[in-house]
Amino acid sequence: MSEFFDSIPCKDEDEIIDVRDYFEHQFDNLFYVDKRFYVDNGVQYKRLHINFNIYGRAFVYARDVNGVRVHIDYVKFKKLYDIETAFGVETKNVDDNIDEKVADDVDYDTPCEFVEPEHGCTKERRECLKVNVDADDECNEEEE
Repeated sequence: MSEFFDSIPCKDEDEIIDVRDYFEHQFDNLFYVDKRFYVDNGVQYKRLHINFNIYGRAFVYARDVNGVRVHIDYVKFKKLYDIETAFGVETKNVDDNIDEKVADDVDYDTPCEFVEPEHGCTKERRECLKVNVDADDECNEEEE
């Protein structure tokens, strides 16, 4: 359920960031303060819902000046606007029941690399090789 406010809730109005652009998108009614985004609809400010992708990365959706729905990633936004987080980690405690942490320096969009062994192994053994380096010897023994 959406939350609306007569003014943006914050301790100090100087902390409010007027978000004018996010990469190639421009905005004229988007604000960021205290780890939350707000949109001015002309009457009140709407707090945008924070979503999390399957990797735990936080993002919101907002409409730009052309009406295009824009996916705003928290980590990318903070880097773009040079916003520091405590110890380089953004916590998901915006909702009281979530405690996981999202690291700023982890690239969740790039899949893990795995180098196939030169010899033939089963899929299960390859999974083992990702975790256990010594499993390569076991795999070779099984093939003999």
